[in-house]
Amino acid sequence: MTNHINLHILLEDLKQCNLKLHHRIVSEFCRTYNSYLATIETGGENSFLTDTIELLKNGIGKRDIDDRDFWLGGTDEVIEGVWVWAATGKDFTYTNWFPGDPDNWKTGENCLELTWLDGIPGKWNDQDCSFVSHFICEMDQQGILNMSNSEEDSKSAIRYHEQKKTHNLMFKTHTVMTNFKLKTTTETGKSAIRYHKQKKTQNNMSKTNTGYDQFQAQNNHKNS
Repeated sequence: MTNHINLHILLEDLKQCNLKLHHRIVSEFCRTYNSYLATIETGGENSFLTDTIELLKNGIGKRDIDDRDFWLGGTDEVIEGVWVWAATGKDFTYTNWFPGDPDNWKTGENCLELTWLDGIPGKWNDQDCSFVSHFICEMDQQGILNMSNSEEDSKSAIRYHEQKKTHNLMFKTHTVMTNFKLKTTTETGKSAIRYHKQKKTQNNMSKTNTGYDQFQAQNNHKNS
């Protein structure tokens, strides 16, 4: 059991797409991001993921997640009924099975998903590994959040997630404003140069006209 919550990356948020893959492909996909299919060792971790998915679906971000089944890293493919985490090979020490699961229904269900069966959030279900589904990759970041199993810690994780989203939004806004100011300053500078050149041209024309008038006056005086 861990005393911290690892940084979990929901790839729907990272990639900003409605990506679904079957379990074996997902494992390879996560590895390309130096991560692995998520393990859940505490109730706090389960709540963190459940609440984060709720935020992505209904709150900040509002990603186009068309259902709520997410592959996790659990499997009983080696020994039927003995569930382990693929990333570590360790047996489950915490579970949150939907009532009646795991049931190894029909052709066999050897992979684990986090699901919203019958509207109950964050329950576990055994599923056919060939099904395509959303997924959660996990990347270890020790010390990102020091967590116990309390409800308050789960709320802290969500606040951290929200603050990070807000920070990113503020950064983007600041960048846009900075670019706007630079553009405005540049345009103002160009306008000032154009004005200066126009004024200089007008002054030169005025001087030319004045010189011509004086020349005409002198000629008229000589001829009179």
